[in-house]
Amino acid sequence: MINPRLYTEGVYSDYIHAVNDLQKGSIKDIRIFVCRSYMGEMIQPIIDVLLKNKGLNPIWKWGNYNQFQQEVLNPNSQLYEFKPDLILFLLRLEDMKDIAASDIAKWVVTLKNKLGALILMQNFILKPTFNSALTDLTWRHSLFFVRDYNQCVLRHGFQTISSDKLFYSSKIPYSNEGFSILGRDLSKAVMSLFLPVKKCVVLDLDNTLWGGILGEDGFDGIALGQSYPGNAYMAFQERLKQLLSRGILLALNSKNNKAEALDTIRRHPGMVLKEADFSAIRINWKDKALNMVSLSEELNIGLDSMIFFDDNPVECERVSMAHPQLDVYQVPKKTYQILSILDKVIQIETLRLTDEDKLRSELYKQQKKSDQEKYTAASLEDFLSSLKMKISIDAVDSFSLSRVAQLTQKTNQFNLTTKRYTEKNIQHFCDLRLAFSVSCTDKFGDNGIIGAILLKKDKNVLVIDTFLLSCRVILRNIEFSMIDYCLNLAKSLNLSIVRGLYFSTEKNKPCHSFYDKLGFIKIKEGVFEQTVL
Repeated sequence: MINPRLYTEGVYSDYIHAVNDLQKGSIKDIRIFVCRSYMGEMIQPIIDVLLKNKGLNPIWKWGNYNQFQQEVLNPNSQLYEFKPDLILFLLRLEDMKDIAASDIAKWVVTLKNKLGALILMQNFILKPTFNSALTDLTWRHSLFFVRDYNQCVLRHGFQTISSDKLFYSSKIPYSNEGFSILGRDLSKAVMSLFLPVKKCVVLDLDNTLWGGILGEDGFDGIALGQSYPGNAYMAFQERLKQLLSRGILLALNSKNNKAEALDTIRRHPGMVLKEADFSAIRINWKDKALNMVSLSEELNIGLDSMIFFDDNPVECERVSMAHPQLDVYQVPKKTYQILSILDKVIQIETLRLTDEDKLRSELYKQQKKSDQEKYTAASLEDFLSSLKMKISIDAVDSFSLSRVAQLTQKTNQFNLTTKRYTEKNIQHFCDLRLAFSVSCTDKFGDNGIIGAILLKKDKNVLVIDTFLLSCRVILRNIEFSMIDYCLNLAKSLNLSIVRGLYFSTEKNKPCHSFYDKLGFIKIKEGVFEQTVL
């Protein structure tokens, strides 16, 4: 692993030295084609280091200098020969003479139809109208994404990032520091497209969400308000609250008297985060490492999908040693630096924001209500009947494609094959009309798209390539409706056999006997079949 400092403040020479140490261990190749209007090859070592450290191996092809438009419009160009997974546009607005946002829209459609690759473009400095048009494109085209370069420049300063000397001598617009900053920024964007996003941020209270120790300083003595240092904690909470709108859950893990801590959360005028913003709460005097396991079980997500913030180095060390798969960050001792900790966290940003992401916190609240009712029902059958569930299985379309791809990347517990697919991969199933999304509503609300089925035809056999359900709805018998759909579809296609696959992993044990329970015959290890009547 590289020094985490490289994710936020490494200088250019650091990446050059680090890149040779990360040649081994990459597990997934990503073919990146760069359409560019300037000499930007110096950005490659930064992105190489940061992506390789996360198990991604970039394979680069740089387009010809300032030939980006020709490469997009010419079907015989090196862009199409390379067959990239990601097309990265590095453009300066000064080099785009007579090119409008409508032209970029045409490029996106052309690339999407011919390649199906993901497209990532930076926006432009102080061009709000143009940038707004680019953002609008992201809503209309599922494979097109925009990185907010404008905000990056405003945050770090144009003079810090740019280099007039290099530009006029070599057509290189950035300084070494600028390339380091830009490379880190783009790396986060690429990771958000190819790696699963963290699902939950777990927080301590004392000296994390407020300054001071509640048990010693009391309600009126903690630092949380409009003056320093309380204003820094309020700003930190505001940034955390923004994560909720991106589909990331918040939880608490604090050693405190629960009644006193909850009273402070509910009544303190400086609290930006409210009790309802936390999907799970552990305020007690138990070992925090054990609390993390309990939170993971309650939220039904893996520890590797969680992040923990605490000011105490001993607690950080304890949790980190007990759960090495969990990312642990110590809050800075200097309060004014507390916001910077979020810039160091990898995989909490996402460019793929689905409707389900936006509603995830609310969906977990619905699930909590559902779980509470489960314990009062006379039987599981009575409970499921009381939910008044409605299940819908539909062909994957342009609106559901992103969510289904996201589910294949994230879902572990009830995922029979755990195959990870991109939107481009799933489009192939869509073209064959063998890709389906599963939605569910109940009396507590709309759960959104919570499952997916991807199928293949092999002579007279319908093969279940991917069969998965979100952890939120496991044990609701939705899987039986899904398998019935597969059997009925096979019958309608005049196929005589349905073949189910199961690839065992550490995380998908909840579904290891699924096909056995349904009466499928085991043909060989991991392969089950049932005849369609």
